[in-house]
Order: sequence, then structure tokens, then C-alpha cells
Amino acid sequence: MEQIKEMERAARRRAGARLGAFVAAAAVVSLLIGGPAGAGPPGAATVDYVVSSGDTLWSIAEAHAPAGEDLRKVVYEIKGATGVASSELHPGQVLKIPRRYRHGGAESAEQRLDRLGG
Repeated sequence: MEQIKEMERAARRRAGARLGAFVAAAAVVSLLIGGPAGAGPPGAATVDYVVSSGDTLWSIAEAHAPAGEDLRKVVYEIKGATGVASSELHPGQVLKIPRRYRHGGAESAEQRLDRLGG
């Protein structure tokens, strides 16, 4: 009887370990697909923008915002989505641009590379 109980406990431990592994794998897949938690408001998809020398938050917002959009709002949303408090930018830094601003007149990465001779 004791042997049966020990086998049941072992089976429960294995099942718990499998469940834990499944949950961990699901969390990793979720992070890879959805990006890091806190990257912006829930459901707000972003696109990455790599800062170049001379870029400012204002110029990036201006390049991505639709005509007539309040640029202060766009700067605020970029900072919030990226998770930065400072307006200081560094070349190579990656900003998160809310997807709704993606086509606001900004050139694509390919167009930018072509323009820069890359």
C-alpha cells in the first residue's frame, strides 16, 4: 500500500513539473511574440526606431506623426512606450513608436538606408 502511495506522489510531482515547464515555455513564447510587458498600453503595438546621430524626440515625432497631430502628445507616447523619462537620446538607442504613427510620413528603414548610402 505504501508503495502505491509513493508511486502516486511521484506521478503528481512529474505532472506538476510538466505543467511548470509548459507555463514557462508559454511565458517565453508570449514575450517573444508580444514584446516585453510594460512596453506600452495594453494592446498598443509598437515598431522599433533606431536613433541616428542628430535625432531628437521632437524630430522623430514630427517624422512619424500624421499632419496636424499634436507633437507633444506623440513625444509623450513614444517616451511612454519606450519606458524612458529623459528626452536625451543616443545613437543606436531603440525607441518604441506606437504603430498608429508608423506611416505618418516617416521613411522606411530600407528608404533610410538607401538615402544614407547603405
